[in-house]
Amino acid sequence: MSVVKRYTDAEFNAMDNATLIRTLDAFPKKPEFQDWVPPKVKVRYFVSKYGKDIGNSIKGTGLFFSAVVAQKILESGFGKDELAIKHNNFGGVKAVKGYPTVTLDTLEKVGGKLVKKKEAFAKYPTPKAAFDDYVRIITTNPRYAKSITAKSPEEQILEMVKAGYSTLSPNEYIRLVKGNLDRVRDMYQVGRIAK
Repeated sequence: MSVVKRYTDAEFNAMDNATLIRTLDAFPKKPEFQDWVPPKVKVRYFVSKYGKDIGNSIKGTGLFFSAVVAQKILESGFGKDELAIKHNNFGGVKAVKGYPTVTLDTLEKVGGKLVKKKEAFAKYPTPKAAFDDYVRIITTNPRYAKSITAKSPEEQILEMVKAGYSTLSPNEYIRLVKGNLDRVRDMYQVGRIAK
């Protein structure tokens, strides 16, 4: 078992982005990363590591940067869950034609109850491929059309969930994503990215 140093806020804030990524990549997801790392530092870590790929994937699509980053943070545990680390799947995307798959245990909300199931998930060659596929799914499926024209990141997420993006209710999903959505928006002040 490796020992992880507990850093102060000042020590985290003094790290450049590359050092922050190396440092937090070495943290186990639980409990050190989850409990010892302040929320703003976790957001900075995720955006420093994946923000450029997300930004390039959503250019010209009408998707809000803060909405997509907050969703991917929620759905991948800041990129620290097994599906993200081992298979570059940042959103629990089920098997997709053209990509290999991996079968894993998952919890799905069915009829208001969490049910353990085995599901086939997409394995992506890179994080960018995963973000590109997310964008393809959202921008080409007619059920998500209202989310593309949403006036705010919150509205965009709510419209996606109403259209079936998640097994959670829209209110549950937005409650879980809201803190990081606000942090990303406040820290980076990036909205939609034009082509």
